[in-house]
Amino acid sequence: MRFCVLLILLVFTSSLRAQSGESLHLMIISGGHSFNESAFFSMFDQMEGVTYEHIVQPKANELIASDEISAFDVLVFYDMYDEISAPQKQAYLDMLEAGRAMVFLHHSIVSYQKWPSFIDIVGGRYNQSDSSRILSDYRHDVDIPIHIEKDHPITDGVEDWTMFDEIYMRCEIKDDVIPLLSTTHPESMPLVGWINHFGSSDVVYLQAGHGVGIFSDSNFLKLLEQSIRWSAAHHNE
Repeated sequence: MRFCVLLILLVFTSSLRAQSGESLHLMIISGGHSFNESAFFSMFDQMEGVTYEHIVQPKANELIASDEISAFDVLVFYDMYDEISAPQKQAYLDMLEAGRAMVFLHHSIVSYQKWPSFIDIVGGRYNQSDSSRILSDYRHDVDIPIHIEKDHPITDGVEDWTMFDEIYMRCEIKDDVIPLLSTTHPESMPLVGWINHFGSSDVVYLQAGHGVGIFSDSNFLKLLEQSIRWSAAHHNE
């Protein structure tokens, strides 16, 4: 009960800070996949009024299941991780029921292959291990035409463009996600950005985020920052 009350208070104060223009404090979660840290974190260093802590798994899941989570306004997932305990799973569900701001990036869709509820949280699943389903795949260094699917605060000021990054193939995507970005690339999954409603939260997923080039792509940077700011302001308005 105490954890749920803290979450509700956190979401309310986070929304006030986001609307008033005050600083947002992020937990950026990694682990299970290597990446160019200097290039990746440079994106967040450019965001005015945004501070962050980089927490590597399994420490992130430990914090998520503790009162220390109250220090963060938005959780940004860039991990690809499988180990999660039953209390930690429940902490995720409790946060989402309380209206928690969460943004998932790139390979985070591969996480928790043995947790069936994870697709309901993110809105999609990269199937890496379930032989009863079609396995997903990827390809690096691809020119990907991106189409803006929806006029939304996350996509505001971004027009169709071609980005250079990694594609994911044959991913499972829930039918009821709200499309933000799509592609006509014949090998890629058709949606590459969406909003998924779960509990009292609207979770954002952006598929891009593999190579150094995408971390300096002005359109992707704009989408990422606007995803974070919208998520903080949107929850419990």
